[in-house]
Amino acid sequence: MKRPARARVPQGGDLLQANTPRLARQGGLELTARRVLEGLYAGRHRSAAHGSSIDFAEHRPYQPGDELRTIDWRAFARTDRLLIRRFHDDRQLPLVMVVDHSASMAYGEPAKHDTALLIAAALGLLAIDQGDSVRLLGDDRQAPTADLGGAMGATRLMQVLESSRPVGACDLLAILRSAADSLTRRSLVVVVSDLLCEVAPLMPAAADLAARGHELAVIQVLDQTEVALPAEWGRVTMTDPEGREEPFSCDTADAQSAYDRAMAAHVGECRNLLAGVRADHLLMTTNQALAQVLGAWLERRRRR
Repeated sequence: MKRPARARVPQGGDLLQANTPRLARQGGLELTARRVLEGLYAGRHRSAAHGSSIDFAEHRPYQPGDELRTIDWRAFARTDRLLIRRFHDDRQLPLVMVVDHSASMAYGEPAKHDTALLIAAALGLLAIDQGDSVRLLGDDRQAPTADLGGAMGATRLMQVLESSRPVGACDLLAILRSAADSLTRRSLVVVVSDLLCEVAPLMPAAADLAARGHELAVIQVLDQTEVALPAEWGRVTMTDPEGREEPFSCDTADAQSAYDRAMAAHVGECRNLLAGVRADHLLMTTNQALAQVLGAWLERRRRR
């Protein structure tokens, strides 16, 4: 399926604005993400591989934000060091995130890119609060970060996310290939993208990640008008923000049925292909309650 075009509504204003993300302009990304966190703590991004065992596994140094009940006070009495008891179902699973910064992510109200940044910020802060490390991967336009953790890691994560701009193209294939080659520790790799591209070429790299023991989850973010084309728009001009296709005019009432079938088929293909490489697929629209959708997904992962 070709990348679906974007509708430019003559009387409704330009729905595609490649500008600074609203959350970043307002300086409220971390604040908003921490509000989302309140609805996420029932779910965790832990691996399901360790089952429900509560056998002791190891100690690790205490970090700000760790729950006091996990401190091994006997070890503190012996060593004068604050150590956290780790169990088999609580071992670290580093979080590695990829945020699509292509021009199509600027579409919508709120922009898909704003939602993607908020997802990445919330998951990143959740991981850091749990004592895990977080890394952002990028392409030739956006350099990857080192492993981030603790209070300073959270600050750096917000800085990198807020500097991202939805312009040009994003080479998801190159990023996934780089992840498979560069990640030395078993990790949870989360890709946040609208996936308005040919998805099949991404699958060999996704399968390679799975073969190396990593867990892959793809959160597909779409605007509601992309999921179902509004017939009330009337006559519009369809444009491709990344310049791959020529603009064309159409009547949305006539195009709606075929468009909706094509988009449903594309989303279904994304879901089926990712399932074939043992990857999670989560579809969400920008008008959904972020904490509710992410929380349900994290709870499903926890129960595996």
